[in-house]
Amino acid sequence: MQSDSYIKHTKTVLLESFYKEIEKNGLEDFFLDEEIQLYGKEVGKRSLAARWLVKKMIIEHYKNKIGFNDIMIISAENGKPIIKIFSEKISDNILISISHTKVRVTGMVVIES
Repeated sequence: MQSDSYIKHTKTVLLESFYKEIEKNGLEDFFLDEEIQLYGKEVGKRSLAARWLVKKMIIEHYKNKIGFNDIMIISAENGKPIIKIFSEKISDNILISISHTKVRVTGMVVIES
């Protein structure tokens, strides 16, 4: 489905930024239990870091009308990230892409309205 109106956000950060955030707050402030169970044991937690970055971009886009635990990002069997928003405040179609290396995470968010 192609939309005439969309906004794209992209960002890349060092994994160190994510590590500092979880050191201060803990995983539970940013992720639902299912996400922690699926990706929390990963060495380096790069998958969680990429999901944190995408959630952060979405929250910033909506000017903090939703929080980290209103968003869940899991992977389909083919690896494609699936996003679920648990808030009636958001009705836009949101598409995401995530990637990571050993030291960086990158996310792209496309919001179609």
